[in-house]
Amino acid sequence: MLNSVFGAKVDWISQHSVLPEYFRQQFYETGQFFPEFAANIGGGQNIYNFAYYGLYSPLILPSYLLPFVKMSDYIMAVSFLCLIADVLLCYRWLRGNDVSRGNSALTAVMFLLAGPMIFHSYNQIMFVNYMPFLLMGLLGTDRYFRKKKSGLFVMGVFLMIMTSFYFSIGGILVLVVYGVYRYMEVQETGGIRLTFGGFLQDGIKFCVHILTAVLMSGVLLAPAAMAIMGGRKGTSSVSLGELFLPDAELFRLLYNPYGIGLTALSMAVLLTGLTYRKWREKYIYIACIVLLIIPFFMYLLNGTLYIRDKALIPMLPLLCYLTAVYLEKQSRKEIPFWQGVIPFVLTFLLLFAGRVQAEGKDYRHLVMTDGVVMLICVLVFYWKHWEKLLIAVSIAFLVVFQVGYNMSADKMLDKKFYDKVTDREYENMVRKALENEEGFYRMEQFGTDEENAANLNRIWSRRQYSSSVYSSAYNDAYQEYRQNAFE
Repeated sequence: MLNSVFGAKVDWISQHSVLPEYFRQQFYETGQFFPEFAANIGGGQNIYNFAYYGLYSPLILPSYLLPFVKMSDYIMAVSFLCLIADVLLCYRWLRGNDVSRGNSALTAVMFLLAGPMIFHSYNQIMFVNYMPFLLMGLLGTDRYFRKKKSGLFVMGVFLMIMTSFYFSIGGILVLVVYGVYRYMEVQETGGIRLTFGGFLQDGIKFCVHILTAVLMSGVLLAPAAMAIMGGRKGTSSVSLGELFLPDAELFRLLYNPYGIGLTALSMAVLLTGLTYRKWREKYIYIACIVLLIIPFFMYLLNGTLYIRDKALIPMLPLLCYLTAVYLEKQSRKEIPFWQGVIPFVLTFLLLFAGRVQAEGKDYRHLVMTDGVVMLICVLVFYWKHWEKLLIAVSIAFLVVFQVGYNMSADKMLDKKFYDKVTDREYENMVRKALENEEGFYRMEQFGTDEENAANLNRIWSRRQYSSSVYSSAYNDAYQEYRQNAFE
């Protein structure tokens, strides 16, 4: 780790840190803020094939003012700043919902250490870089229902879409689930009887604000949708049984950086929530469990491409909130012994009986140990009433996971290799080679296999034209010709 940089060996070095640099170069050369064509990559592609990589992201656009800073260095810095913002906004959101300072701080740390947060801040950055704006949307939801002010909510949704439109779908779903919960709370607090007609009317008003944010981001969404629909296909067909039959895959919730990435405590919290007396409280736990175990929602949130757990990562803040609520109830001694212990027993049994994805086998033993230790901890808690024991032990397990798996040196980019492939001397060499050339031709950059993989999308000059492309979306006809016809 000491000889590594905060970037990954695969997609980060070849896509996430390279394509935004191409956007910036194109802006400098043409002055066009709304380009249409990426002539230099993949034999010439619709620019919106690469919209996923931050074409109009509020995190990328400030880099246009910093031409002297490497885009890869800039993205590393922004990723660190996003993690800091995530912790602060999470803490602020929890404090605004009457969670104590201690529990707010510890829950915010748990949020930071959850499987996807740090891992994807240097891997697939679009999996998590929208989190500050999702948290802004959650703060805006509270403000909307309590003060009838929608500005913060609309802006949070808009910026979330512009940052990562793929994950913003799951983010919007989280905001709707949370919005219903908050609406019922406000109605109950105000002594207003909840009726279907009133709920429908107020729900439409709430959705209008979401629609406003979606329409505001139409400048990105409309052309991106048209381009992407023809550039990526699902990997397999899915049956109705696969979509609607419950699938209690444990690593959708636990540890997995390509899932929500929390611990056995969170599973026990969800089960405990089903025992709460008020239907308003039960609703949000039922909603979360349904989203977790019915594959149809993952299929829908993945754009009907496939069923993958990554689409549920936006649920992470909501599950952290429910954990904080649980800790508050325990500190006020509102959960009796058997009501508190039985969910941990069930969690323990589910962990040992549950199905495990292939990628979860590397840390299965950690999960099993987590289940045993948390069961012991809840018994100690009811004996000694150490308020912070459950969350502290949960954080400790996440630290072990981060150090042992998420931040291992084999996943991070070697500093010497990073310095070599991003050395601006290559830019000077390319510009010099092109100075006296008047014709049009393709120029590829060749090196070792590792260097070639890192440089597939790397363009040093606007006069450099490459036939290669490595992206989540691309022109399907061109890729078919290049791979199968031209070979």
